[in-house]
Amino acid sequence: MIINKTPTYNFKKLFCGCFMFVIYIRERINDNELYENKRLPRLITKLIQRFIKLFNIIILKKMYNNKLLIIPDINKKNVNDRLKNKLKKMGDNYYIVLSINVKKIINLNIINKKVINGKKVYKYLIESILEYILKTLELEKDTLKTLDLYIMQKEFDEEVNIFINNMVNKVRNIVVITDDINKYENWSKKNLEPNGLFILALNNKKKSLKKAKIIINFNYKKDEFIKFNINRNSIIVNMQGERIDNLLGFDGIIINNVLIKLNEEKENYFKKFNIYNEFDILELYESSIIREGYTQKLKEFINNDIKIVNLIGNNGKIDKKELLVNKKLLTNSQN
Repeated sequence: MIINKTPTYNFKKLFCGCFMFVIYIRERINDNELYENKRLPRLITKLIQRFIKLFNIIILKKMYNNKLLIIPDINKKNVNDRLKNKLKKMGDNYYIVLSINVKKIINLNIINKKVINGKKVYKYLIESILEYILKTLELEKDTLKTLDLYIMQKEFDEEVNIFINNMVNKVRNIVVITDDINKYENWSKKNLEPNGLFILALNNKKKSLKKAKIIINFNYKKDEFIKFNINRNSIIVNMQGERIDNLLGFDGIIINNVLIKLNEEKENYFKKFNIYNEFDILELYESSIIREGYTQKLKEFINNDIKIVNLIGNNGKIDKKELLVNKKLLTNSQN
């Protein structure tokens, strides 16, 4: 990713200057996190730590204006009830980020819709993902101009339209697979065609994706997705939370997520509170820019804060050998 200019912003304000705050929830790394007092005899400190673990008392620590909740024993049966009560006392004006291990145990119903999942940032990384693929395959960035981009979005959506508007002159063609064909056609006539740009809206399950090489699936669920006749060698960038797998006869690549590296400043912030290695990095990054109006500068932040270091598929990291299978597909633009 090319960095042209580093935006000037106060890093601490990203975490402190907002009405909403973020609660990070993880299990303990060591007993000293639960309680430590150097003025007390070591035996007393150990007894207090043991008491906290015995009753699974959740510890609250401050991270500037954000908060960190540490669960002594994530496997105890009372963890959901204790966490629910703890969160209830904190009001409603917060977002939540769960560590990888906590996600496996916690009942998400007690948290409602406040959990950050990284998908807001993920959507803005599509162009970077495509550039990463081309770079890994040692293809020129201009290769994008020879490709057709297939976008799967069931209903008309303004956020997706922003992406389309950004990409329409960077690829050869954009094909939108949607149930709202008329709305997308009308939107194209009003917003794109006056500038000499066009998209094609389709929803023929037998033919729409038969020749697709790059598919961006925004919100078709697996049971809907598998009804389409899909090019068996295509690259699918899956933007919605549900995994798409077991596609009959499919030999291509499905990208569900990305592994990223943050800039040093943000990385150090999370390491300071021992949460960098315990959480999904994309979710941590999204939590660092969750604030009023953050989407207005999201693309600018991403261009300067994030570096993609790997793609994540259904079976973990996608290595270069897997991508190389698709090199011929991407360079043979006539098929």
